[in-house]
Amino acid sequence: MGVCNSAKELIKRRQKNASFFVEPTQICGDTIAIEGSDLNHMKNVLRIKPGESVEISDGSLNRYICEVDEYDQDSARLGISVIRFRMM
Repeated sequence: MGVCNSAKELIKRRQKNASFFVEPTQICGDTIAIEGSDLNHMKNVLRIKPGESVEISDGSLNRYICEVDEYDQDSARLGISVIRFRMM
């Protein structure tokens, strides 16, 4: 039983530390849209629920801590909670 519980805890920790990359065009104001294979991975593989947090990178070394607001048929809408800008 201990091994199963440890595996479940590891999965939970990985879900909480999930991170995704997006194109700058997916960022609009204080929301980010996730689509395609990332949407499937987020929703069906990691089973991240609305209200849970994920980390997003925009490819410019900017990172966003976001909360999943809702899932639609073709996308997930994430609200940006924290922005960590790249330091030059």
